[in-house]
Amino acid sequence: PAKHPKHQDIQPRGISGKLQVKISNIEIKVGSMIGILFLFVIALWVALCVYLARKIPKWLGLARNTRSASVIIFLLLLVAPVVQDIVGMWQFDRLCKERVTLYVSQGAEQVKRATRAKTQYVDIPGYWIKITAQKIAYIDASTGLPFLSYEILHTKGGLIGGIALLGGDHSCSPPDMSAMNRLEIDKLVK
Repeated sequence: PAKHPKHQDIQPRGISGKLQVKISNIEIKVGSMIGILFLFVIALWVALCVYLARKIPKWLGLARNTRSASVIIFLLLLVAPVVQDIVGMWQFDRLCKERVTLYVSQGAEQVKRATRAKTQYVDIPGYWIKITAQKIAYIDASTGLPFLSYEILHTKGGLIGGIALLGGDHSCSPPDMSAMNRLEIDKLVK
């Protein structure tokens, strides 16, 4: 059926996830507006940093080296919002290298039937950003003991990173999952 030319046609197009709104022959790409807004916020933050970097030395009563103090203050203020993301993502990468391993017990090859244990989500404390461990284990149906387990770590980043990802997520899982294929887990769990 033919659509009336004044009716709106709203639908996501392509794999970019950008929403396009088409009214008659005018097409508005909503995703590009987010980029412009992001650039505006960055420009506003830089302007605020310049203003504060000039004012803070005067407020503190510094008579000497005000220019060098202003430069240092400017740089500190400029990176302050993203320090949490920088340090937190470094911690996340380090944690991924330390904890993300596939554990296989010695008697795993003798398992005939298995069940997948309920997946647990555990927040890991002590990091600059929220990191959650997704714990996955497979249990030998005859003994009730786990024979294969691993963790997948997830984070949305810090405050600024979480906003920039727009609901996205960073994760890491064991790089070598060949033991799962060798044990034919999908045949053991039915």
